[in-house]
Amino acid sequence: MSERTPLDTIEKALSDLSPGEKAHLLQKVAQAYPTLRAEDLVNARAYAQLHPTEIEALIDAHEVA
Repeated sequence: MSERTPLDTIEKALSDLSPGEKAHLLQKVAQAYPTLRAEDLVNARAYAQLHPTEIEALIDAHEVA
């Protein structure tokens, strides 16, 4: 069984980061996923904040598969 971090925990961690720390994190994500744009991350976070139940259900379904 895999362990995952709830979205609210991720959001809290992100809100605690300084602008420089957020920029560093974005650089690491960009290196790991070169086709992903900063705009994509912003849009994904916004969507996740608006639809937490749907996101949790998708994560749960993915973990079962």
